[in-house]
Amino acid sequence: MTTDNQHDAYLGDGVYASFDGYQIWLAVNHHENKQVAMEPTVLLSLLAYAERVYGLTITVTQEPRHDNS
Repeated sequence: MTTDNQHDAYLGDGVYASFDGYQIWLAVNHHENKQVAMEPTVLLSLLAYAERVYGLTITVTQEPRHDNS
């Protein structure tokens, strides 16, 4: 996992997200308390779940990533 925290973000309700170059990690109550790692297909499943339970329509597009490092 990368120690670079340029991709760390506070999502709200004590939930933090970070990116290690492949997976999105979720942490609770503190950004170093990483609990869940989601690879891209798992993240899509989570978004589909959110659509179902909240009655949302979520659109995901893929654009070229620009690395600022």
